[in-house]
This record gives sequence, structure tokens and C-alpha cells, in this order.
Amino acid sequence: MKRTDWRFDLRSVLCALSLGAAALAANAADWPSRPIKLVVPSAPGGGADTLARLYVNQIQGDLTQPIVMDYKPGAGGVLAAQSVKSTVPDGHTLFITNTSILGANLFLYKSLTYDPVADFTHIGMIAASGSVALVSAKSSMKSLPALIAHARENPGKVSFGYYASSSRIPAEVLKARAGVDILGVPYKNITQITTDLMGGQISFAFLDYGSAAAAIGASTLVPIADTGTRPFPLWPDVPTLSSMYDGLVFGGFYGLSAPKGTPKAVVDQLAKSIAKAQAQPAFRAQMQKLGYLPVNMTPQQFTDAVKALPERWGPWMKAAGIEPQ
Repeated sequence: MKRTDWRFDLRSVLCALSLGAAALAANAADWPSRPIKLVVPSAPGGGADTLARLYVNQIQGDLTQPIVMDYKPGAGGVLAAQSVKSTVPDGHTLFITNTSILGANLFLYKSLTYDPVADFTHIGMIAASGSVALVSAKSSMKSLPALIAHARENPGKVSFGYYASSSRIPAEVLKARAGVDILGVPYKNITQITTDLMGGQISFAFLDYGSAAAAIGASTLVPIADTGTRPFPLWPDVPTLSSMYDGLVFGGFYGLSAPKGTPKAVVDQLAKSIAKAQAQPAFRAQMQKLGYLPVNMTPQQFTDAVKALPERWGPWMKAAGIEPQ
């Protein structure tokens, strides 16, 4: 091939890239031009679903198109992340992310099929949430010391349910610190855990505040330990895990993300809508009632927080003795 042919090919490539960038910019200016899909990494009724609906009700008024929920539960959020990763980054696909998807999964899977930083554009953290250890209202073990004592007296007879790292890690680390033989039972979603917990098929489970709030309010499940640095305002009498086992504090968050390359104009508009919602006292009160604390972060601040997650989750995974699968 002649040298001029190479130059011609290069010009063609640059022209195509320029046209592509111009088209993307035009699309951003017209956004949204069709319904927006919001991928939720859980089944309907879970904490992520509740939080997503809360924000959709607020943000919807700033948009000219509806937001449609797309539920993709299972595999600790991996299925949801894969689907978002492969989507065209035009602002019409958004993703409810969390600490499991963006942090813990790095240590749970030998070959994770997505990169939490490289494959997504992070728009903003939308809520902070800890978790509580729960037992059935019918259980005879209505305190953590009672549960641990029962586990010591009955090795292998006490079990906990989990659906993601946020529900598994606190239980595994507690197991290691207390030196007890308890059994972990994997589930596909929170709804199945709460059903079996109420029915006595499992002994206890750590669930995020949002997922636990309704069951606690209905008195079907009883909280026995809080993973936060201090008791959550909804349950001020529930002792913290760290008050019994020093250093055991497990915080988490939910965020709004999108495929990598989503136009900055779209990201900025969504970030403003999140901040606008969180500035409303009634909205903040509603979030707390449901078990969440609003956290306002810029896209860059949220991205930096995601990058820092491995430093937090690595030691927890090591302490829990969890090997990647």
C-alpha cells in the first residue's frame, strides 16, 4: 500500500470519529429523546428498588421522558453491571449501583466481567446505608449475645442468609471474631431472605436499613445489632456491632451510574436533579423514614469514593476468610 493510502485511511478514521463525537453531542443536547431505562440490581421490593422509586418520583419532573425500571437481580449485581456496561452511552440507560457492585465484587470473583471504574460513568452517591442483624419475632434469640451463645452450644445449627456482599461480609467477619461455627445460606434476593427468616428456615440475616425498615415496622423481624458507628435514628435502642466487637463497622452506599462515555451534559443535569431532591427537607425526612441517609456528592467526588473502595473491602474479605470464586 502506498503512503498516500495510509494518509487517506487516517483521514477517514479521524473524520468518522469527528462525526461520531458531533452526533453524541447532538444527542446530549436533545436528551432525553425516548424513555430512560433505570437498571435496578435487585428484585422489586428490595432496598435498591425502594430507593430508586423514591428518586424517580423526584427526578421525573425535570425530564421530558418517563423513567422505566428494569430489574436485573442475581449474582451480586454482576448481571446488572454487565447489561449496563454493554449499552450505548447516550444517557438513556442509568444504573443503581452500590458498594457490593463497585467494591466487594472485586474480591468475590476471580474473573470479574466488568471494571467498576473503567466501565462506568459515576453520576453521584444518592444514599448512605448501614445494615442491621435481624431475627424472627418468633425467635428465642433476641439479642446478639444470645445468638452467639446458642451458636457456641450448637455448632453448625445457626445459619444466616445473604444475597450480596453487604449481607454476607458482616456475618462472616462476626463469625470469625466470635469464633463460632455458623452456616451461610446464599439467596437470589432480599425478599426470599425475609420470607425464610420470618418462617424460621434461617436464624438471622444482615439486611440494609431500607430493606429492613418495613419488616421491623411490622414487628415481624427484630433488629439485634447495627453495623453503623452509632445506632440508626429509627432504632436508637439497637446496640451497634462495634460496641460488642471493636472495629466492626460496615457502612454502605447506593449511587447512580451509567455506561462509560455518557455525555457530561447528561451527567451534570442528573447530578443537579439529585442535589435538588436532597435539598428538600420533606424528601430527606422520607429517606430517613425508609432507612437511608442522603449524601450529596459531585460526579468527581463519587468517582473518587468508588476508587477508594478496594482499600476498605480488601481487609474485610481477608478477615472473613472469603476466597474469590
